[in-house]
Amino acid sequence: MNVWQLANVAANTPLLGERDEAGKIWLTTGDVVMTVITGVAIVFAMLVLLSLIIFLFGKIMDAAGNKGDGAGKKRIIKSAPKEKVKKNEPVVEEGVSPAVVAAIAAAITCILGKGKFTIRRITRSSSRKAWGSAGAAENVRPF
Repeated sequence: MNVWQLANVAANTPLLGERDEAGKIWLTTGDVVMTVITGVAIVFAMLVLLSLIIFLFGKIMDAAGNKGDGAGKKRIIKSAPKEKVKKNEPVVEEGVSPAVVAAIAAAITCILGKGKFTIRRITRSSSRKAWGSAGAAENVRPF
């Protein structure tokens, strides 16, 4: 059997359904249901497989990242010695920007203070850190 004969047999043999007198292929309800169920099953199987691959990859990367830290030893963080705080001096945690401290102090003063307060000026604080300023200076420097 040559290639042309094989192609002719394949064209005349429907994979699903039955042919009518006009040559059209009609799918039965069972064929449609099985096709839908097979498609949905393949999609969900691939989603589960992809989830497992991502989960295992995350575990491998976590294990590789923790090797340099002493393989699971707990770190003990010692707190700094507590300093004596003056009576009227505000206590500010590390990492809180001065702009946030100023806004909170202004709100408390307006709520608890007696008298009228007005906002005289609002200025934008610089959002760039040292590395951001250095990068901006590097990019705008003339050639």
